[in-house]
Amino acid sequence: MAMSTVMPAVPSHDARVLVAFELSKAQWKVGIVLPQSRKLSRYTIPGGDTGALVALLTASRRKAERRCVPVRMVSCYEAGYDGFWLDRWLAEHGVINHVLAPASIEVNRRARRAKTDRIDLEKLMRALLAHLRGEPKACSVVMVQTAPAGSAAAKARSLMALRGIGKSALVLANEVFYRRFANRREVGGYFGLTGTPFDSGETQREQGISKAGNRRARTLAIELAWFWLRHQPQSALSQWFLKRVGSQKGRVRKIAIVALARQLMVALWRYVGFGLVPRGALVAAAARG
Repeated sequence: MAMSTVMPAVPSHDARVLVAFELSKAQWKVGIVLPQSRKLSRYTIPGGDTGALVALLTASRRKAERRCVPVRMVSCYEAGYDGFWLDRWLAEHGVINHVLAPASIEVNRRARRAKTDRIDLEKLMRALLAHLRGEPKACSVVMVQTAPAGSAAAKARSLMALRGIGKSALVLANEVFYRRFANRREVGGYFGLTGTPFDSGETQREQGISKAGNRRARTLAIELAWFWLRHQPQSALSQWFLKRVGSQKGRVRKIAIVALARQLMVALWRYVGFGLVPRGALVAAAARG
């Protein structure tokens, strides 16, 4: 349920939906002020969940358009852990964003107030309102450079557009897909997700994955395979898993999720390197070009 706080008045002719973000790894606090309103409504979504953010922004835009058309969306957040991928993502979704320098935002130094999400959202929104009114001392806006094609930032942005990848896109872009892989076997080998067959005379069997690759990357790949099943249920990869596993649990399911992780990493390599969207996967329209 949304919570509200009264904010300074916004001019009635100003058809802008104002959005402030308080970002953390676990969750994002989102404050929204609609046109012709003085109420700051608060929402909480999982950190990096762009699907939930799209739904929230779309609902807010539609609500605002009942009052005035056309409507612009203007947002802000403090520069910090999340870097600038969110700024670029917001721009791709029609939101005018301002990345604020934390040290520049005015704070009441006399009052001893605990740092809470509520206080920070109010502080950010007041800074944004003052900045839009043209007050030079309200805050400083960080200039964001556009990510060059083929850079880690561009790859992360592309991966972020796939539902179910989330902020793991940053790790994949910086620690995995900066490398050049010649084929799918090299991709699987890097993650340690290639099979290790046992062959002795007439006895042949699969001994499981090699685990010779990047352990951290392998753990991430398996986590993303579970997320993929949840967020991309209609994709060909998820359908393959469900057909193979069915209602089985235990060892069969664990073996299958490793196989899915291997296929998913190969699919993401092809997506980042060649622009091939995983079959049946949901991807933001902006990322398709």
